[in-house]
Amino acid sequence: MRRDVKPDEKDSGGRTPLSHAAKEGHAEVVWLLLTRGDIDIHSKDSRGQTPLFHAAANGRKTIISML
Repeated sequence: MRRDVKPDEKDSGGRTPLSHAAKEGHAEVVWLLLTRGDIDIHSKDSRGQTPLFHAAANGRKTIISML
């Protein structure tokens, strides 16, 4: 992953790439984002939901344990 990518940049709903990856179950992407060390894993979207919430709401057990 390029270092000039902004991993905490939010879309129109306030979701970050980590939120999307957690929701969709993309464990490798979640791992890559987490290893950067410069992201906020507790970032909330416009509905107050975190990446952990998105993972749990969609039954992503592997990602839940990563977060």
